[in-house]
Amino acid sequence: MSLEPLAALLVAAVLFFWATGAHNRLVRLRNAVAQAGARLAEALAQRDAAQTQWLRAVQQPLAAEAGSLQALADAQQQEHAAARALAARPLDAAAARDWLTTELQGASSAARVLALLDQQAELSLQPAVAEPLTAWQAAQARLPLLRQAFNDAAAEHDRALLQFPTRLLVPLFRFVSAGRV
Repeated sequence: MSLEPLAALLVAAVLFFWATGAHNRLVRLRNAVAQAGARLAEALAQRDAAQTQWLRAVQQPLAAEAGSLQALADAQQQEHAAARALAARPLDAAAARDWLTTELQGASSAARVLALLDQQAELSLQPAVAEPLTAWQAAQARLPLLRQAFNDAAAEHDRALLQFPTRLLVPLFRFVSAGRV
C-alpha cells in the first residue's frame, strides 16, 4: 500500500475529528446561551408574579391613579410576551432588542407606581403590599446579574463563531450570532 492514500485518509480523519469537535463546541456555547436565557426568563416570571400581587393589593387604595396602574399592567404584559419570545429564541437579536425595549418601558411605569407608594408609606407597610413588593425588589435585583450572564454567554458564543478556522463551519451548520439584552 502506498503512502498517498494513507496520508489522504489521515488528513480526512483529522479534518473530520476537528470539524466534529468544533461543531460540538459551538453547540455547547449555543446551549449555554439558551440556558442563560431560560434563567433570565424564570427570574422575569418570578418578578411578574410578585408585581401582579402588589398591583392587585394597591389597586383599590390607589384607585385615583388607575392610569399609572394600568400603564404598569400593560407594560408587564408586553414584557412578559417579549420575555417568552426571547426564551423561545435566545439567539434572535430582534427578540433581545424587543425585550430590552419593553423592559425599559416597564421600568418607567414601575418607577411611577413606586413613587406613588412612597407617598403613602402606610400602604407600603401593609403585609398584602409589603411581601410581594419585597419579592419583586429581590427579583428585580437579580435581573442585572442574569442579564450579564446572558450577555457573557452570547459574547463567548459570538467570539467562537468568528474564530478561524471554526468560522468555516458557521455557514455549513447555519450558526447565527446571539442577541444582547
